[in-house]
Formats: sequence, C-alpha cells, structure tokens
Amino acid sequence: RILWPRLTSSSRLYPVGAVAKFEANIVAIDTLQRIETENRAASTAERQALQGYTGWGGLPASFNLDTDELAWAERARRLQDLLPAEDYASARASVNNSHFTEIYVIEAMWQAIRGFGFSGGRILDPAAGIGHFIGAMPENLAEYSTVTTIGIDRLSGRILRALYGAAGVDARVAPFEKTPLPENWFDLVIGNVPFGKYQVADQSNRAYAHYSIHNYFLGRALDLVRPGGLVCLITSSHTLESRQETVRQYLASQAHLLGAIRLPKGAFAGIAATEAQTDILFLRKRQRSETVEAEWLDITAVP
Repeated sequence: RILWPRLTSSSRLYPVGAVAKFEANIVAIDTLQRIETENRAASTAERQALQGYTGWGGLPASFNLDTDELAWAERARRLQDLLPAEDYASARASVNNSHFTEIYVIEAMWQAIRGFGFSGGRILDPAAGIGHFIGAMPENLAEYSTVTTIGIDRLSGRILRALYGAAGVDARVAPFEKTPLPENWFDLVIGNVPFGKYQVADQSNRAYAHYSIHNYFLGRALDLVRPGGLVCLITSSHTLESRQETVRQYLASQAHLLGAIRLPKGAFAGIAATEAQTDILFLRKRQRSETVEAEWLDITAVP
C-alpha cells in the first residue's frame, strides 16, 4: 500500500489571521486547479499548499461582496472570479460548518482508538474536510486499513482526493444522508461532525432522522458501523448537555459509551476561528445480546 506523508502536530499547516488564511486558501485553490488541469499528482510543495486550506467557516467575509470594508470586498471579488459558479456556491454554503480540526486533537483520538484495541480495518470519516483525520492516522493503522471519506463541499473533497486518492482513499463528495453506504460494515467511524440546530434532508423513517445535524451524524454512524465497532466523533456539547434525554437514550440503546472528553472552549479557535464548545465521544456499538448501560444518561448541575 502507498502511504501518504503523515501529518503531525509539529507541522504548521495553516497561517494565523483571517487575511493570511484567505490568501492560503487562494493558493490552495490555484494549486488544485493546476494539478487537475495537468492531470497529475501533487508535488511535495504542492501538498503543503493544499494542506494550508482551512475552509471558509472562519471567513464569512470572503463572500460578502457588499461590505463597506474595501479590502474584503476586493478579496470577495477575487474569490468569485477564481471559482466556477458551482464551486463558488458550494464553498459559500460551507460557511456554517467548514471548521477543521487541530492535528493534536486528532492525534489524541487515534491514541485512544489504539488503546481500545483497534489495529486496522474499514474506516469511515463522514465529514472529512480535506482529510486531516486520515493524514494524521498512525502508519501502522493506515497500512492495514481501507478508508472512505464523505464531504459536502466540492473544493474540500477534491483537495482530499489530490492528497490521498493515490493511496486508495475512496473520497466521495456528497451529503452524508444521501450517500449510499452498507450498514453494519465499517470497523471505525471517526471525524468531526457539523453542528447546528437544523436538520438534514432525510425523509426516511429512521429514529434519528429528525435530530439536529450533529446528533444525526452520530445516529447514522452507529447504523454503518458493525456490532463491536467504534464510533469516535467530535460533536457539539449539546449532545450530552441537552435537558431532553431522547438523543442520549437512543445512543445508549445502540452503543456503550467508552468515554467522553470535554475540550476546552477555544480548542478550535486557531484553525477554525470558532469558540464552539465540543466533546469527543467514544462509543462501541452493542452486540444484540448485550444489555443497555444507561448510567450516563442523566445530567446533573455541577457547582
């Protein structure tokens, strides 16, 4: 198997500041368009340029053509001129949820996953961005794994393909709820899911179809992972904090909670420019014969 150069927390992937991130995104888009036009693999320098792409979650001004800030209005025009209409619309739609994950957080998640005994298998990242979870995977796991990724943003998905497609990563650009995937198939689902109070466009009769988007991703992930498999996802703190137990009860009916970590507020302020409060949930899908453990469902006010 061809393996990719591994991402580590010592690598400085992205610049600091909104303007620098905007310019790095432009360089990444230029690089992507060039290697796609020439139909070739990215060089080492081009890989570095692609990995400097941080998405648009922290840069909503990039799409505000009518702003009074002349410098940002000019940047917005540059971006619109650079992208084909379909790519531009996809990028603009990603503003609410295009928040990438710090590598040191991803490294810690992989450390935990290895501690649970995972040694390779079928892996799914359902909200992959440009693939940092794949890039930071330990080599001894990547060697014995097949990887599927899903992302809704066209630019991010194509950057991921340029970075990891040659290594056999099956990178799909589509909404998670509309992507046909085999249930009870994957050994591990890992990633950072989108957050929000809105629902996805799933008209099925699945129990979680009407949940908020972050909880929907958790429910769908548990359908796709095999019994005994792992679901390790970063989600909104509202999953565990909600006063209503509906979501927690559903998760408990499907999986054992192996552990949860509350990340410090601001853990994503650097790369993603967001102060959202987040938790990492580690779940193991129940075998049908196993009893439901529900001690963690109730919430308590802590002084």
